[in-house]
Amino acid sequence: MTEEEWLTTSNPRPLLKWLQKSKRHKPTMRKMAMFACACAGRLNVRRLDDLTIRGLALAERMADGAASLEEVRQFGSESLHTKSRSDFLHIAVWAVRVCEADVGWSSPLGSALSVAEWMAAAMKKDEPAIQCDLLREVLGNPYRPVSLDTAWRTSNVIALAQAIYDEKAFDRLPILADALEDAGCDNADILNHCREPGEHVRGCWAVDLVLGKE
Repeated sequence: MTEEEWLTTSNPRPLLKWLQKSKRHKPTMRKMAMFACACAGRLNVRRLDDLTIRGLALAERMADGAASLEEVRQFGSESLHTKSRSDFLHIAVWAVRVCEADVGWSSPLGSALSVAEWMAAAMKKDEPAIQCDLLREVLGNPYRPVSLDTAWRTSNVIALAQAIYDEKAFDRLPILADALEDAGCDNADILNHCREPGEHVRGCWAVDLVLGKE
């Protein structure tokens, strides 16, 4: 896959398949979980039952290592035995399975692709293109990896990034860009990403870079 294909492809399947085969660019389980949660997070919660909502929230907390094994087992049992397993619940189940990959139950990339495909079937026809944008939002451009000078990670920068992450306050990303500039950051990729319009999600590569998350 070329850099241009990475930046312009509107179907997540070839992107994820390439990542799966790549030794150099293979993403972490957490990154794949964040991508899956970003895809699933586009569901309108008013259309979802309580079990599905809990499953989606569980997947995101699992990705950050903030969910207990008991919670995972409880959700697994309830989702398995529910009488009406909707397409939306399937999406939540697969989102959880991305995170279960670290114990060998499934492939994080394969499970993330399942989430994307369930979502594409449940949502509007341009969903695959939106998913590609989300994948690039989480992973950035693997052909142009960005490093962060430790001098730019001031207490103010870290506090802003942590608040954006915790509160999903992505409208504050331009403020983070200003703080980075004040700290001496001159990396156009980071600054432009923080200031550009469009959808940002938890797992955003720029915020993760500041917080040291992989």
